[in-house]
Amino acid sequence: MAEGSDWISKKIDKFVVVNKKLGKGAFGTVFRGFCEDDESKLVAAKQIPIKNISNSDKMIKLIKREINNLQKLDSKYTEYNESKQTITEDKYQYEEKAEQLVKQQIDNEKMRKNIMKVNEYILYERNVSFFYNFVIQKIIKSFNSNILSISGDLYFRIIFAICKCQNINLERVNQMLKSQTSDFNPQLWRNYQQSREFIKTQKTITQDIYHSKKFFQELLKKTSEVVENSLKKDPSKESLKKFQEVMNDKLTQDSNFKQVYQQSLAELLNNLKQLAPSTNKKDILIIIRYIIVCQNPYSEFNNSDFDFNKFYEEIDNCQLDQLREEIVKKLNQISQ
Repeated sequence: MAEGSDWISKKIDKFVVVNKKLGKGAFGTVFRGFCEDDESKLVAAKQIPIKNISNSDKMIKLIKREINNLQKLDSKYTEYNESKQTITEDKYQYEEKAEQLVKQQIDNEKMRKNIMKVNEYILYERNVSFFYNFVIQKIIKSFNSNILSISGDLYFRIIFAICKCQNINLERVNQMLKSQTSDFNPQLWRNYQQSREFIKTQKTITQDIYHSKKFFQELLKKTSEVVENSLKKDPSKESLKKFQEVMNDKLTQDSNFKQVYQQSLAELLNNLKQLAPSTNKKDILIIIRYIIVCQNPYSEFNNSDFDFNKFYEEIDNCQLDQLREEIVKKLNQISQ
C-alpha cells in the first residue's frame, strides 16, 4: 500500500482495504478492510513502511511471528475453513505468501534505488557535457564586450573546438542510452531502460543534442571561412592547417581532434595567463578557470555525486583577489 494519504481504497489479494485508520503503532498503521466477495466480513490490515524493514532481518521475523500469532486466534470474530487441516494449510500458505510479498517489496525498493543511481550517473555525464555551454557563453559574451582581447581566428577556433567536444560527449551519452549493454548489471540496465527516469533523461539528452548540433553546424560554416581567410594571409601557419583537418561534422574523439583541441586550449591560456596576476576583470579569470577544467574535465568533476550548481555558484560568488590567487596557483602547477 502507498504511504500517502491521497488513496481511497486498494485491492490486496482477496481483500479490499479502505483509507480509514483503526490505529497506529511504532512500526505501522492499521486500516479497515473487508473481503472482496463479502463486504460484511470485515478485516484489519496493517501497513508497514518498507523502509522500516528493508535492511532488517529481525523486523521480518517479527512480522512473521505477528502473522503466526494472529492466525492462532479463535473467536467469533475470526473466520475459519471447514476443517482443521484446511486451516493449517491456509495458515502456512498465507504465511509463505506474506513472506514472499515482503521480500518482493524489499527487492523492488532496492531495484528502485539502483535505478536512481544509474540515472544519476547518466545525468552526471550529461552535466559534464553541459559544462561546455557555460564556457562557450562566457567566451562569446566577453569577446563581444571587448573584455576578451584575442584574434578573430583564435576566438572561432576555441569556440568550435569546445563545441565539437561537447557534441562528441553528448553523442557518447546518447549511444550509451541506446545500447542494450552497459557496465552495469544486465538486469538492472534492462529495468532502467524501462523506467520513467530513463524516458525523462533520454528526452533531456535528445533536446541537448538538437540545440548543440544546430549551433555546431552554424559554427562549422563560420569557423571554416575564418580559418580559410587566415591561411590566405599566412599560408605557412601549421596550426591553422592542422585545425582545418578537424573542421567537419565527424563526432568521434580521435587522436587528431584530441591534439588540436588541447593545442587550441593551450594557445588561449598562453594569451591569457600573463593577465592573471594583475587583471581586475573577473570574467577573464573565470575563462581561465573554465579552460583549465576543459583540459581535463574529469579531474575536476571527479565523481557522479559532483555538485555542479555549487561549482558554478562558488566561482560566481568568489571574490576577485581569492579567484586570482587560485588561478595563478593552478597556472603555476600547469607550467611545472
